Amino acid sequence: MKMRCIFKKMFIVLLSMVICGSFLACFNDGATEEGGRKKVDTDTLTWSVEDGVLTISGSGPMRDYTYNSSAPWSGESFESVVIEEGITSIGDYAFFGQQ
Repeated sequence: MKMRCIFKKMFIVLLSMVICGSFLACFNDGATEEGGRKKVDTDTLTWSVEDGVLTISGSGPMRDYTYNSSAPWSGESFESVVIEEGITSIGDYAFFGQQ
């Protein structure tokens, strides 16, 4: 009987760890670090912040963002933006909350 109780507790702990890991994986934005530059591919776009400059490159339209689904560079600190040739439109709320 005591062994059964131990297995139940171990199962609950293991299940809790799996659930927490799955939940945290939802917040992974696919960011990678390359030489001090943060890059994230969103559909066909790539962005990086270096020396206070946000650079967005790629081809096609930028997707629209919302208050609940902000742009991947929100929260980054930058003073200027470079949108390279190939970007055909800027999505709604792409720079919402930036100062």
